[in-house]
Amino acid sequence: GGYGGFGYSRRELSDLHYLDVQSMLWTEVGSTAKGPCPEPRSGHMAMAVQLNLVVAGGKNSTTEFGDIHVLDCSLEPPVWKAYDEALPELRWNFGMRSFMAMPNWRMVIFGGRGRDEETGEETLLNDVLLVDTTNFRVQKPEVLGDPPPARADMELVFDPKHGNLVVFSGYGVEWWDDMYSLDVSSMVGPSYALKDIFPRKGPLTGGTEIDLIGLDFPNSMDVVIRFEWELKVHGREVKEFFDVEGRFQSQ
Repeated sequence: GGYGGFGYSRRELSDLHYLDVQSMLWTEVGSTAKGPCPEPRSGHMAMAVQLNLVVAGGKNSTTEFGDIHVLDCSLEPPVWKAYDEALPELRWNFGMRSFMAMPNWRMVIFGGRGRDEETGEETLLNDVLLVDTTNFRVQKPEVLGDPPPARADMELVFDPKHGNLVVFSGYGVEWWDDMYSLDVSSMVGPSYALKDIFPRKGPLTGGTEIDLIGLDFPNSMDVVIRFEWELKVHGREVKEFFDVEGRFQSQ
């Protein structure tokens, strides 16, 4: 995608190429891919999510988009799948970043340009969208703190160590040289996931040995399992917990 062409025609494109970094050879993919290819556009975002290429939003000289297209590169030839009107509004020139949120991948979208709901005029955005890549449903999570001024053409970076999404620069009423961070650790969660517990029932007296089954548990000699619950004390919810030592069994 993007725009270009011979003689400064600045026409929107819908082609797709990939670069083999071993041979440094470009290859066109668009002519062989099957399924509903995205319309020619620019101002969109393209992001790799495992073996999928996700294309979201954008615009061209006649249309503005709020869709998501996914190219499944695990198939031969690759196949496009369209999620029309996946985004809650038309959006372009925004920022997008993907990250692993065990056990699935998610994407965060920030800012960009869109249309004012009342006047229909072009406007700058500074909201946050969360995309579940298992079904490409989009949510607007509750965000605390003072957001960055509305902007487009910014850069997003995800810091997996601290679970922060970093917003840098961009253009609004002026070119910004600032930096903001959003703590998305509650969306990302830990680097492992709990899938099952056995046995699922036991005596109220406790003392039953259990097996926890999950993904990417760290192989450590220091395993602590925390059980948490909530109680109502004088009308207030109070969290309590109890820690027990565990033992890593297998990868």
